[in-house]
This record gives sequence, C-alpha cells and structure tokens, in this order.
Amino acid sequence: MEMNQLLVFTIFLPLIGAIICGLVPGSRLSIVRGIALVVTLVTLVSASVLIVQFPIPVASEDEFAGTVMEWFGGNASLNIQFRVALDGLSIWLFGLSALLMVTAVLVSWEAISARANLFYAMLLLLECGCLGVFAARDIILFYVFFEFTLIPLFFLIGIWGSEQRRYAAIKFFIFTLAGSVLTFLGLLSIVWWASVRSGELTFSIASLTETLRPDPIDLGWQLTIFLALFAGFAIKVPLFPLHTWLPLAHV
Repeated sequence: MEMNQLLVFTIFLPLIGAIICGLVPGSRLSIVRGIALVVTLVTLVSASVLIVQFPIPVASEDEFAGTVMEWFGGNASLNIQFRVALDGLSIWLFGLSALLMVTAVLVSWEAISARANLFYAMLLLLECGCLGVFAARDIILFYVFFEFTLIPLFFLIGIWGSEQRRYAAIKFFIFTLAGSVLTFLGLLSIVWWASVRSGELTFSIASLTETLRPDPIDLGWQLTIFLALFAGFAIKVPLFPLHTWLPLAHV
C-alpha cells in the first residue's frame, strides 16, 4: 500500500469501526469492546508505519503521504479540496492521537457497560476527527474535522458523564461553538486576503503559504486575525479565564 493510501486508510478506519460498533447490539458487550480495540490497534500500527517511513530530515514546507482530490466546487471561483498530508509537526500529533485512543478503549473496558456500542462508536468517531485535524491541508477540510469532534464529545459527556453531565455537555457545546465561529472568521480572513493578492480563491494551506510568504498580510490585519484565532483556540484548549467548561466536562 502506498503511503498516501495508508494515510487515508488510517484516518477513516475508525469511522468504519464506528459504523460497525453502532450496528452491533448493545448486549454484545465483549464483541463491541473487541471491535473497538482491534480498530484502534490497527490504526495505531498504520500510524506507526507512517512515522517510521517519514523522511528525515524534512523541510518545514514538505508534505508526506499527500492526497489531493476535488471535493467541493472544483473550479476557479470555489475550489475546496480533500487534501491530506503529514509534516514534521503533525506526524507526531497524528501518532499520539492513535496511541491515546488505544488507552481510552482499555481504560473504559470495565467502566462502560450501558450503551457500550454507542460509546465505542462515539469514541471511534472522535478518533477519526482527531486524525483528520492533524492531516488536513485544506482550511475548510481542517475546520470540518475540527468541528466534527464536537459531535461525539457532546454525546460522550452528556450520556456517560457525572451527575451534571447534561449541563456539562451543553456548556461545553456552547463555549466551543462560540470559539469555532471566531476561528472560522479568522481562517476566512486569511483566505480572503490571499485571494485579493493572487486573484484566485483557494483554501489549500500550501497555496496560501506560497501566496502570503512574499506578500504578507498588513500588520494591523495580522493582529486582528491573530486575536480571532487566539480567542477561538483559547476556548478550545482551554486557557484561563475561558476554561470554566472544562472541569465539568472532564468529570
């Protein structure tokens, strides 16, 4: 299997596993657990192969195992691509996400018995979103994966949380959705500025970098975009004082 095919396989294997877990009756607890563990282990092995095959040294702008497909638009006026690849930073976060999901399945092995099929389906959907975030090389695709993680997290908190799980889930969703709007506005501002400079609307991170490197955004706009992105990510992280959703959500 080519590395680009392996990357796509690794990202979407948890999605396939989530569908299978959702179809298995909840009473078949051992089968659902086994499926979730096998899927996360195979995903980890695939991610490990990508890490081992990653070229060293690598330039900061180089992409590894890249795949580009027309996704939405496909014309000069609007060209949103399914574009995934790994670089020297994302490769480690990609592998770490695959590793942590194995531990998440093992930690929940005895703790989860109610609606286990739905729980493991949500956990695998979350893994798919996390892997997609670190591999996305198109801004819209990144945002889709980034926001997709809200859905399984909302149900994981709201169904299997503590006594205040519903309140925690709603607070988590509202806070992070507000941060997402700010992030999206910041990302669109970068796209708009690059399109004015180049005369072409693109959401490719590589193309945006190439356009803005010789002709960067004005400092005032840079600060405005930075504040929008910082506020959005600060809520997601979260940083003080935007962290109040976190204690309830973790419990």
